Amino acid sequence: MKCFMRQEDISVVDDNFCVIHEPVLKLFSYNFTSLTSTKYISNNEFFNATIRLQLCSPLKEKCNGKDGYAVCLTKNKEEKGIGSNFMKNASKGEYKKWDDNVCIHR
Repeated sequence: MKCFMRQEDISVVDDNFCVIHEPVLKLFSYNFTSLTSTKYISNNEFFNATIRLQLCSPLKEKCNGKDGYAVCLTKNKEEKGIGSNFMKNASKGEYKKWDDNVCIHR
């Protein structure tokens, strides 16, 4: 993914990518780590599919027998892991996104 943004339009993100500061008015920040639950499951009976995701960290449960996915799609009893773009800082026990998925800034 490549996109071009002016530096002044870019949100300020703390070391934890789940805390985002609104860049224009600078009045708000969004802290997704303070949610009561970061787990979300959506079932769609029409498509016979379930989507599991975990905000701000990889899924707690394995998907297709593997760790580290951001999203797990289950359809017809088959699991597909999506978005394994997290790295773990072993010294702090925190997860951050890999830098190769961010926009290129001018």
